[in-house]
Amino acid sequence: MNQEQRQKTIEEKRQEVIEEQRQEAIKKLGEEPVTEFTVHSLGEFCDIVDIVADTWRRKVAKRQTKKFNPAPFYCGELSPWFRGVSNADYPCEPKLLRLDEKSLEFTGIQKPIKLNTIEAYFLQRFKTFGTPFLERVPKEDIEWHFLMRHHELPSRLLDWSKGSFIALYFATRKSLENLDSQENLDSNNRKPSSAVWMLEPRRLSEKSERNSRSIYGANRSEHLDIIKKYFPPKGTEIYCTYPLPIIPDMLAPRIQAHVGRFTLHTFNKGGLTEFAENTFDEDKLSYLVKIILPSDKHLAISRSLRSTGVSDMNFTQDLDGLAKELSLRINIGRCDHNRYMDEGSQEQ
Repeated sequence: MNQEQRQKTIEEKRQEVIEEQRQEAIKKLGEEPVTEFTVHSLGEFCDIVDIVADTWRRKVAKRQTKKFNPAPFYCGELSPWFRGVSNADYPCEPKLLRLDEKSLEFTGIQKPIKLNTIEAYFLQRFKTFGTPFLERVPKEDIEWHFLMRHHELPSRLLDWSKGSFIALYFATRKSLENLDSQENLDSNNRKPSSAVWMLEPRRLSEKSERNSRSIYGANRSEHLDIIKKYFPPKGTEIYCTYPLPIIPDMLAPRIQAHVGRFTLHTFNKGGLTEFAENTFDEDKLSYLVKIILPSDKHLAISRSLRSTGVSDMNFTQDLDGLAKELSLRINIGRCDHNRYMDEGSQEQ
């Protein structure tokens, strides 16, 4: 066997392994409503993202061409949404719904303050005191909610990105900022794994009010009417079941830099899980995926990610991002130096 034949044999075996892994991942997507994968490198992460996205695209093509009860047709690209979290155990819920019950208890008040009361307070005060800082004042309440969430105020909006690398960056950034920290260690004295959530937003849109694969936009009047159903008058209930996927207006540079997207939730927890369970019953396919990143792989994954040009400075486009990036470079450089010096002393 000559060199060319050996190279061909190696490549054929490599392709066999790749196809075997692909089929295994596809099978896993049909086993549970919320599917979990664990990856150990940037390459593995990209592989899983590609496999999941391709599986979703194949499924919708079949559903749209069924003879009976076909899925709504959409001519555009199916692009998954991604959300990075620093702890894999964090639920896929908006920050307002994650508020601890104790934070809603006031001494002498028999019942905890309701979430809609907290939300109304945030909105009113944010409008009052936030307006002087804005070059463009939002016209609709939902636009105010976009800004509130973007500036980390608790909200019923859950932020996502159209960029998988952006979500991966946010999933690993906290670990890089605290390389030497001994806080939040688990029972095995390890830092928690992080995760990137992956969502098929157009399937979620199908399950919402209009039975359409188009994503709602706050700048379209017919979409705004649906969005307003999630903000009913005081004293009335929200009669929507599932979160609503929304493309926001690019009111802030960071939203644009993050390729920001949102899901708007009701005041009830578990909306995305319920969506995943019900669509799994219908399609036998998971549309909500969690990609777990073990903490001991964060540095290596982040290193590979940073080599692509992904950094806080590029996302934020402001001095805060620059300051964080410069601090991070010193932190990583110091840890690298100390680690390699330790390895050198052991060799001697």
